[in-house]
Amino acid sequence: LNLYHVVTWTHDKMMKNVKRRKERSERRGDFLLRNSKVTYGQRQAVIVLGAPDPDDMQIKIKYVDEHGGFDWVLRNSVTREWDWLEPVIDETSPWKMTVQMEMALVVIIMPAIFIMMALCAEIRCIQLLAGTQFPTWPGQTFDEFQIWHKSTEQMDLECAATFQFITVAAFARLCAHFFSLDDLIAEVDQRMVNVDTHRNVLNAFIRNNQRAPPEPENKIASRDEIMVTLEKSSSQHKFALKWAGLQGIGVYAFVGALRSILAIAIAFFCERQEMSVVSNLQAFMDKLKPIYLFTTVICIYNWVIVSKLPDLTKKEALGKSATLKFIAARVLLLVGDGQKGVLFFIVHHKDRLPKWAHISSDEAMLLHVVLLMILWCPAIVVWNFFFWTERDLSQHFFYWRTSSTHNTHLNREPLLQSNSNPNL
Repeated sequence: LNLYHVVTWTHDKMMKNVKRRKERSERRGDFLLRNSKVTYGQRQAVIVLGAPDPDDMQIKIKYVDEHGGFDWVLRNSVTREWDWLEPVIDETSPWKMTVQMEMALVVIIMPAIFIMMALCAEIRCIQLLAGTQFPTWPGQTFDEFQIWHKSTEQMDLECAATFQFITVAAFARLCAHFFSLDDLIAEVDQRMVNVDTHRNVLNAFIRNNQRAPPEPENKIASRDEIMVTLEKSSSQHKFALKWAGLQGIGVYAFVGALRSILAIAIAFFCERQEMSVVSNLQAFMDKLKPIYLFTTVICIYNWVIVSKLPDLTKKEALGKSATLKFIAARVLLLVGDGQKGVLFFIVHHKDRLPKWAHISSDEAMLLHVVLLMILWCPAIVVWNFFFWTERDLSQHFFYWRTSSTHNTHLNREPLLQSNSNPNL
């Protein structure tokens, strides 16, 4: 189911790329919308105030060459065409993914990776309980057989945990893309256009009554200067939220990955019976555990605060289910530690439990791995299948968003762009 989800999701997105490219070549689709790449008079530009309605007669563009500046483009009232305005058609492969799409795929495919590593750990557990393939090499003792299988089993699970932390970092990277003030900029630009329109109408009315229009007492910055200031503020807003707003999540992913790598190293040197190195690494691990617990709390607190931002909760971004999507990205880490702790608590306190609940440490480890494989991983696959649906992802990655304030229709803009593929 997970692989089917990945394949269908990828195929549908690429087909939307092909369709969008064809529409742009025919001067349809997102050609006249905000953030669309165009050329006007052989100069590269981007639309900052688009024309989403068929009756719109003007758009505003910002030149992106070395000269810069803004300009207004008027529709030909006779031919209804935009003279000298041409769409920029991306010539790269439509199957080339943007960074944001890759980050989303990491989140979606994570359960499949976890299942594969858990399956490898399960094989080690069964071999250890059944004693199969003993001796693995001539002269191997059963203690060496146990150490080798337990160490390999631990490394398999820690590899799965490491990929889980990478998934958390990928989710944070995906969230960082949505931090911007683009909606505010579009609204301000549209309102300033409306103000200019009403002012021109008022001045014309005053002149028709043979009066001179009043001069403003205070000098107001031009609309272009205001837009440049807003765009600069948007860049600062995105930079601050990307590197400071998601700091708790980033530190949690880093410390967690470090803990997993350290656990793999301990298992490796334990397998080689280099106990002096193991003791040093274990001492470092003991010091790292409280730090990891602290970063876990900070990560949760960080997400509680960040998840309330409209940048993430609006429908065109992660939607109202943003928190549920984040839970899916890290639930196996919580379950992995919690479930294992409960099972080994039963092992160490089996004297207080009924006889049917008595299990050995090897049986507890096997039960832990099996539950991860047949219960938690499939649950996450189904969870992602419903919350990372075709409808949600198409809105996140390929549709153009429309904002409306006080019945004012604003322009829409694409959600995913990259330097290598700016039109996606």
